[in-house]
Amino acid sequence: MRLGELGTHDEMSIGVKMLDCDHRQQFETIFELQDLIASGGGRGRIGSLLRRLERFTRAHFALEEEMMEATNYPGLKGHVFGHRQIAEHLQALVVFHDRGALHLVPGSLDFLTVGHMNHVEHDDLSYGLWLDRPTEMGGRRDQGLRT
Repeated sequence: MRLGELGTHDEMSIGVKMLDCDHRQQFETIFELQDLIASGGGRGRIGSLLRRLERFTRAHFALEEEMMEATNYPGLKGHVFGHRQIAEHLQALVVFHDRGALHLVPGSLDFLTVGHMNHVEHDDLSYGLWLDRPTEMGGRRDQGLRT
């Protein structure tokens, strides 16, 4: 699956530019990994990309959670739980790869694409839609997050 196959940028957008850019970068790294595996790329490069994806994803999750906390998002606890599950899966991939106990073949990482896509389209989009709702005072919740 390629980035273009996921739909247009607007279809994958949650409406928060900074987070949308991060999501795109996550998908691009996953697809780069898939291409490398399919072409029989080296273990060292695969490990480097796995570690980059794990670090970037953890940083992205921290930013997202900070934004949610700042805007008093009521779904924060459940969202954090989902983040932890994804982060643990990525960490396990890195650990097993580094131990030489991970044999990747084309399609091995499809679950990452599907998992990230589901997270963005459901969990993150719920946050984007919640930001659009007016507050009790009539203003918007986004506090300038949408640029």
